[in-house]
Amino acid sequence: MRALFKLFGLVCSVMLLVALWPADAHGEDRSFEITNVEIRARIDRDGNMHVTEYDTYRFSGQFNGILVNLNSRASDGIEHFQA
Repeated sequence: MRALFKLFGLVCSVMLLVALWPADAHGEDRSFEITNVEIRARIDRDGNMHVTEYDTYRFSGQFNGILVNLNSRASDGIEHFQA
């Protein structure tokens, strides 16, 4: 009978631990949103497009920056990039 109480106590303890354990114990609460985008594009006489893009971000939590993938397929490439 004593072993049954110990087993019941152990099962209850494990269930309580699982119920109280954070869903993502190692994750951070963080998010971001883009609140404004302004794109200016101009095509010169040689057919080159000159693009200036201004993005405004709102961050919540710790961030080191943003990665943006620029797709240059079907073009001659990207020159004079600044960020």
